[in-house]
Amino acid sequence: MAKLLLARLPELANADPDEWTNPFMLAAIKQADPALAKAIFARQQELPEFLRGKRTYLMLESTFNVGLGSVNEAWQEWLKTH
Repeated sequence: MAKLLLARLPELANADPDEWTNPFMLAAIKQADPALAKAIFARQQELPEFLRGKRTYLMLESTFNVGLGSVNEAWQEWLKTH
């Protein structure tokens, strides 16, 4: 599932303009797949604006549970070493 989500990122991410019901991000959060979460974070500029930021950070926290919240720089550093 994680590979499929990543392969279809642009199409799925734009499928629903509601940040709370967007199937791409809901599936990514539910997967809690570290490789998928890292790839989405690395490619977040490809996401629609409404999915960047808090939804991306929610996905990262749901996957890694490290308490970094929405501090982009902290996530960048943490993901480099994990």
